[in-house]
Amino acid sequence: MNNKKTLVWFVIFTFFVMLLSSCGSSAPPETRAGTWKAKSDRGEFTFMVNSSGTGISGIAVDYELTPECSSAMLSGSVRFLENFSFSPYWPIEGNKFSFEGPPKIEGKFSRDGTSASGTWETGTCVSKWEATK
Repeated sequence: MNNKKTLVWFVIFTFFVMLLSSCGSSAPPETRAGTWKAKSDRGEFTFMVNSSGTGISGIAVDYELTPECSSAMLSGSVRFLENFSFSPYWPIEGNKFSFEGPPKIEGKFSRDGTSASGTWETGTCVSKWEATK
């Protein structure tokens, strides 16, 4: 009798876990498609997500490398304006992506696909960034 009760509770628990996990599903990948503008305290970058929402087709960065973020002996700041394009694309896996740069960029899209955030490494400094379309 006790084994039957345990089995019933196990089945009910499993059902609710499955139900709850399906409620928090992510938006379709196509929601991410478009041009995103990311800002941080160290600069900004723009990245373009392909129409299927499965990869990043380009990144344009604009940042200043300051002496405190450089392993080289800089007497002043160096500004970087760079464009990268990827063919076919840099993959988005799940809701996450990374670019080995420089600068190194790691990010994650929100579950609803309307915002993104992450970190980027400019020289030896790491900053947080947030992006919207």
